Amino acid sequence: MFKLRLGKNIFFFGLLLFFSIMLLNLPRLSIPLLFSFVLYLIVSPILPYLVKVGLGKKISIFILMAVITTTAILPIVLVSPTIKSEAERVQYYIPKVERFLKNNYFKYKNVIKKKTGFKIGDKHLYDVLSYGKSITTKVLLGIPKMLASFLEWIFIVPLFFFFLLRDGRKMKSMFLSLVPNKIFERF
Repeated sequence: MFKLRLGKNIFFFGLLLFFSIMLLNLPRLSIPLLFSFVLYLIVSPILPYLVKVGLGKKISIFILMAVITTTAILPIVLVSPTIKSEAERVQYYIPKVERFLKNNYFKYKNVIKKKTGFKIGDKHLYDVLSYGKSITTKVLLGIPKMLASFLEWIFIVPLFFFFLLRDGRKMKSMFLSLVPNKIFERF
């Protein structure tokens, strides 16, 4: 009996460790899955209510999917023209910010020299400007990668969410059947 219980515990924790390592090594899959699961936990109490009202389970799932998808996509559609116009203006704003920084730096540099007699070198200004350019470059080059990930999420999250709504109880009972009784009884 002891060997059987030990075998079940080893199997369960091995399986749990395997899936944990797999999900941690696949962030492109694990983050949308986690997001879908949280969304499922938020929305799942509504599903039995819709079924009680008289709608079928498939129609209830369809309604929930439509509401969640609309809620997720509508802000993107409304904000995208603003993002596009601001992205086009970036090349105009960068020289303007650089000019503003240079003017104020030289102005305060002269004020400090008059009041204290200490001369500040121009190295600090050029360090700030080069740092700002490097950060801006990183952000602008990172936008396509973030946009691609976001577009992946737009397709993957509803897919995971749909299957969690449809088969969430079955998955839960299947997972709980793998949990050894001794661990299950503690919780």
